[in-house]
Amino acid sequence: MKKLVFSATFALILAIPTVTSAQTTTQTENIPDQSVSSMPNVVLSNYGEKDYSNETLNSMVAHAKNVLEKERAITLQSSNSDQQTSSPPSYAYYSLDPNNSYLYEEPSGGTPQLVLFDNTQNAEQQLAPLASGQTDFISDGVGGRNYIAPSGSSSSYLMSSLQLPVDSYVVPKTAAYNYIGFTNSQYEADLGTVFVTAAGPSSNEKGWRLAFNAKHNGSKLTSSYESGYNEMWDKNAFLSNSSVTLVAWYNYAQTVNSITTHTIRLKITGKATCADHACNNPNDTSLIAIADSPDLGSNAATSITHWKVLSTVVSTDNTGRNKGIFSNININGTAVPSSSFSAPEQDHALITRTNNNVTIDVDSNTYKL
Repeated sequence: MKKLVFSATFALILAIPTVTSAQTTTQTENIPDQSVSSMPNVVLSNYGEKDYSNETLNSMVAHAKNVLEKERAITLQSSNSDQQTSSPPSYAYYSLDPNNSYLYEEPSGGTPQLVLFDNTQNAEQQLAPLASGQTDFISDGVGGRNYIAPSGSSSSYLMSSLQLPVDSYVVPKTAAYNYIGFTNSQYEADLGTVFVTAAGPSSNEKGWRLAFNAKHNGSKLTSSYESGYNEMWDKNAFLSNSSVTLVAWYNYAQTVNSITTHTIRLKITGKATCADHACNNPNDTSLIAIADSPDLGSNAATSITHWKVLSTVVSTDNTGRNKGIFSNININGTAVPSSSFSAPEQDHALITRTNNNVTIDVDSNTYKL
């Protein structure tokens, strides 16, 4: 449940005692090099066109923090008698000042966020998705999906940076995935990462492993690692709360010894918990993992209906939690324009987007149908 408190300063305070991370914020991908001056741990997102001085930004944050500290004290005092163990709350302060409309959030276990709007109308437009747009489009779980119109030739690729969530945020149920992919009348491909709990030399660490799931006319295709890029299995995994780069091809053509093959390909670059699949070298290591389908020959796709980015949880009861922050989404090295993104699909999830950055927050406790 969300606790809404109106203050005399025309602000809205949202206290969320039962959920963690950024449940109430509407900011999208963390914009690089825009941390608030003298407060380097505050990430700034600007939905408007105004430029604010560092002094103004710091003033906004300081005022919001002061209000939230008072609200936090009230919440803690009222919950002292509660002996049950629960996740710490996430707090957000929403200023309705028409000249300085902004949202400041302190998510539990996450980085504080400052989100700027030109005016209250602009803010309401950005915040509106919090309460709308939910459909049960995933039959075996929950999640969010954003389709992207294709462009380029038959060798086109989709690339995106992906910020993986912290372990404490993920409630994987049967399985949790963050991935990109494509679809057309013959092919459906989900290419990315899957959450695992048995990584590391002692098989007790969590992380994200390469996941390759492609179908041709409904039949699942096998996949295999490219030689020299085959250490992302067994006990190895990409680190949680790290950034990886995903690249997907729907028709990857390569010629070896005068023989040309056409495959579906996934390439992931990131920091892994080990240098090798057996974790004989258990040092954090930058790795590249590449997986391909079998040679599709003349059956390889020459065009697709659309690309896609998703964050999902497989479950039997429409519950779960996950988060994928996709940034710098591009096709063939060219940033995807806003016009190429379709309306987001949300199943117990919230999708927010700025330009070619998409955040998919999946939480069955927060986003109801």
